Amino acid sequence: MRAHKPTDEIRAKVESLAAVGTRYEDIALYLGITRPTLDKYYKEELKIGTIKANAAIANTLYKQALDGNTTAAIFWLKKKKK
Repeated sequence: MRAHKPTDEIRAKVESLAAVGTRYEDIALYLGITRPTLDKYYKEELKIGTIKANAAIANTLYKQALDGNTTAAIFWLKKKKK
């Protein structure tokens, strides 16, 4: 078995796949590596992708709440009580 060599292209792909909610096991399978290898080499990309996705969704929800979407406003407020 040959060693895995991360590249900027693979890093970008991992971040992109994480951002759209792809399961980490599926990302590893897509790349042809194990889950531990994914975690070892792409920890930051997995985190950043997930953060970007959550931020985009939260931003959309926030805008909808401000525009008068009552359901969005209630959901926003419930999640902010933490």
